[in-house]
Parts: sequence; C-alpha cells; structure tokens
Amino acid sequence: MSLFSVDYPYKYFVVLFFCLSFSACAQEKTLNISKNSKLQYCLEQAKKHENMKSNTEEEYWNNLQKAQDFYLCAEKEGDAHAGYKAARLSEGGAGKALPSEEIIRFYTKSANAGNHLAAYALSEIACGNNYSVCSNPIEAKKWLIKAAELGDADILNALGIFYERGYDGSIDFNKAAACYKLAAEKGSELAKNNWDELKKNGKPVKIVSCL
Repeated sequence: MSLFSVDYPYKYFVVLFFCLSFSACAQEKTLNISKNSKLQYCLEQAKKHENMKSNTEEEYWNNLQKAQDFYLCAEKEGDAHAGYKAARLSEGGAGKALPSEEIIRFYTKSANAGNHLAAYALSEIACGNNYSVCSNPIEAKKWLIKAAELGDADILNALGIFYERGYDGSIDFNKAAACYKLAAEKGSELAKNNWDELKKNGKPVKIVSCL
C-alpha cells in the first residue's frame, strides 16, 4: 500500500474536522452575538417605554405594560435584574399580574446577583408585608440580613428595628444598637434617631456586630 493511500484519507478527515469545528465555532459566536443583541434591544426598549412621555393616562399604562414585556424578554435572555423590574411593575399594578412564585423567582435571582431592594422585597413577602405579625420570620430575617449586607443604610436601620422589636420572637438590643450605629454612620437620620432613643431609654447595650 502506498504512503499516499494512507495519508490522503487521514489528511482529508483532519481538514474536514477543522472545517466543521470552525463552522461550529463561527455559528456559536454568531448565536452569542445575536443573543447579546436581543438582550440589549429588550433592555433598551424596556427603559424607553418605562420613561416615555405619555399624553394620556391610557398611553401611560400601555407604555408601562410594554416596558414589562420587554423586561420579561430581557430576563429570558439572561439579564439578572430584568425580572425584578417586571415583577415590580406587576406588584405596582402597572403591568400584567405575574404569578407569586414567578415574582419570588425573579426577586431571588436579582437578590443573589446583588440587588438589595430585591432581597428586601423577599423579606417583606416572607412577612406578608407586616413584620409585626410575620408568618415566616426566619425567612424574613435571612433576606433582611442579605439586603443589609449589601450596604444600604435604610435597610440596616430596618434590620435594627427587626432586632429591637424582636419580630423573630427574640429581642436583641445589642444587635439593634449595632445596626442603628452602622446605619447612622452611612447617613441614615432615622437610624441616628433610633440609636439616640435606645440610649435615652437606658437599654443595656454591649458592643457587638450588626452583621
């Protein structure tokens, strides 16, 4: 058997393999570009309709519903926070009503991607939007801590209130004071007032960490 008869089929398949690989890579790159372009388009349209000037009330609500549709589109294309925005429009009555489990899924995805407002919303949902009669205080506390860890002063203050009033069944003035102090240092006037009230009422406070 000649050397040529051995090499030729081998070379043919090597060339074919690289051609197919290149084609697959090119196709994948094209799909990624297409996907990114669609995501960008959906986000741009969502923001455009959400902020669009409306001449009538009907036009205003129609624009918000379109914004919600585009946010849902962006969520499907992989944006971590678009679903949160669609859910907020739903809860605010500005878009179509989304199932509660979908809203929680969107909030959870956004919270885990660093959105403190989404984490706070999950905390409120766990308490049925009423901390004083919270149905699931452990879950509410978990998300409230998550939200506070992301650095928002007002949410740190809210966590201080949670500890001071013992919404989870256990009052902790030390933790409350620590959260008020940290929130006040970040600029929360409410937290400063709460911290002052705590000291004024003579609550025994030890130096602990809020988070």
